[in-house]
Amino acid sequence: MIEKISRVQKIASTQNITAIPINTSLPISLKVSEKIGFNRYILKFANKNLNTKSAKML
Repeated sequence: MIEKISRVQKIASTQNITAIPINTSLPISLKVSEKIGFNRYILKFANKNLNTKSAKML
């Protein structure tokens, strides 16, 4: 389990990657930083900002 979490952190800390693949079965914490439009949000994950959309209000 810890190996998987460290792999996710390693992926998140990589500077060149614009898309971060995340295994949704791992317990991780995301912070919703800002709502930028209809169904569009900025999430904070491991010192990175991710733009995403969600059908549900976050």
